[in-house]
Amino acid sequence: MLLLDPPALRLSKVGLFKVRGIGGNKNNMSEYYVPQTIENPALLKDIQQYFFKSFNTHEVEKVARDFSREMTVLCDRIELIEKLLKIRDMLSKKRKYVNPTFSKINIDGTDVIEISRDEHIYLEGIELNGFTYDLDALCQYLLLTMIDTIMGKIDYINFTEWISLNQKQEKYSFEELQSLQQKYDEENGLRRNFIKAFTVHVSQKYRQELVDSFMVSKVGLGRIDPNDQEAWLKLTTENKFDRITKYLYDEVRCKFTHSSGRSFLPTQSVLSSKPIKKKVLVCLKKPENANLIGILREIVKELVYKKYINREI
Repeated sequence: MLLLDPPALRLSKVGLFKVRGIGGNKNNMSEYYVPQTIENPALLKDIQQYFFKSFNTHEVEKVARDFSREMTVLCDRIELIEKLLKIRDMLSKKRKYVNPTFSKINIDGTDVIEISRDEHIYLEGIELNGFTYDLDALCQYLLLTMIDTIMGKIDYINFTEWISLNQKQEKYSFEELQSLQQKYDEENGLRRNFIKAFTVHVSQKYRQELVDSFMVSKVGLGRIDPNDQEAWLKLTTENKFDRITKYLYDEVRCKFTHSSGRSFLPTQSVLSSKPIKKKVLVCLKKPENANLIGILREIVKELVYKKYINREI
């Protein structure tokens, strides 16, 4: 007989079994380990729950059949995000502020009183101070990578791999490589596809919501940089939307990917802010009325519908 050893389960959805051979094998295979094989047997339920709540079973089954791999990736990612947000909300309820201190400091020639306090969050005896901000930054980033997935190819290949598949020359001139790089970027460029998602496929409803809710600007002491604010007001709605989109890709998605740079959500009142010399995303409303993560979630759902149902993308 064979010995069955169940792996860890994702929730309680499924478990595959690792089989150890016996007899005639002189190697001790019990000392070798490989990644767990985890599957999602509730894919249909997840597709309907996260993306197509109003669709009937037949329609969901067709999407799952036609785009099984893509929908598995997207459902696993959105499920992770939803669970991280629940953990964030749970930890936020345990947050306490202690030890307030008042200090007189000078910022750019202006005397101000700085008020600071410690944040304490403990869960099962584990210190998790500040972890909720990390979760916000991570969920924001993961949602943006979902747009990459929707707009791109599921099997990403780099430039060298692409040349080997599409070109048969042994040598290339510099000019030829430049031309090939441009063609590769047109077919596989992540930034181009990300920007296209917003400028071509996101509906007017969400474009307007982003423009009405955010701007990109430097921040002075307790105020928005006046020059940036004046310049922003002169922009057209299209220009504003374009700058917000590029900020989300260049300053949020790429900096997290390439340098682990976290972009925190704009939830602090500008009246209590120190100067921020670089341009940041500024919320124009109370944060509860302009939920960036919530808007991105709806944009992702809309793009999934347009690609896998309407086949517009």
